[in-house]
Amino acid sequence: MFTWRAMPQAIRYSLELLDDRGARMFQVSVRDTSLVLPDSVSLVLGRTYSWWVREELPWGEGPGSAVVTFSLQAP
Repeated sequence: MFTWRAMPQAIRYSLELLDDRGARMFQVSVRDTSLVLPDSVSLVLGRTYSWWVREELPWGEGPGSAVVTFSLQAP
């Protein structure tokens, strides 16, 4: 699950997920401040991924969040 803070005046949020080479794997625009990836997006243990969110404001896009990097580890 991806979660972020609400931004004042944001009407939607665009989330982008990148693979370990920086290629876009998934992008979606949502109204909420959290998202569960659909089953069609597969993440692999040990690989590194990055994601970030950009707010959509009534007059255009905001600057966006910092890029967050993560990897999945076996339990």
